[in-house]
Amino acid sequence: MYYVSGPVQYDLDPVYLRNNFGVTRSISVGRVYDSRDNKTNPSSGIRYSIAAEFAGLGGDFNFTKWTGDFRKFWPMGKQNTLAFRASAGYGTGSIPEMQLFMLGGTDTLRGYRDFQFQGNQMVNASLEYRFPIVKKVVGVLFTDTGNAWTGSMDTLYSSIGLGLRVITPFGPVRFDYGWGSQGGRAHFGFGGQF
Repeated sequence: MYYVSGPVQYDLDPVYLRNNFGVTRSISVGRVYDSRDNKTNPSSGIRYSIAAEFAGLGGDFNFTKWTGDFRKFWPMGKQNTLAFRASAGYGTGSIPEMQLFMLGGTDTLRGYRDFQFQGNQMVNASLEYRFPIVKKVVGVLFTDTGNAWTGSMDTLYSSIGLGLRVITPFGPVRFDYGWGSQGGRAHFGFGGQF
């Protein structure tokens, strides 16, 4: 059964509702190491994190998720930076839709729709070359690759693009334009990409 409200269509199938709505009770543990020279606009150092989430402590869902993230920054000359990020995730059990790994959009896979790819497994990598344009404005050339899937992965999606970062007292304001396999897409965000 479906309920339509304007342009949005809601799936009211009882199995879908049971598998995706309810109480999640979980505990997470993790480890973070950070040697970056600047938290919002780094030019050197590394940051890595590993985390595990265990759900099923009396809630409606019983699952385990493992995630890892690695970031490295190299100064290139006096003001340019090469930045790299790689992340991966794996989950098992009854994971509701909103708890799945999601890729696509401004923070993961630019050039694709927000959360276009989702599943209980995920890989993602980004490489950026950052260079000053004028005071407080930084240009970026980037490439992203990754996918989120359930079952066996059939392909990795990739994109290339360019962007601008305006450095403010509250952190960078970002504008990126990425070209993926389905055409181009603009992205806008606040804070560092990574």
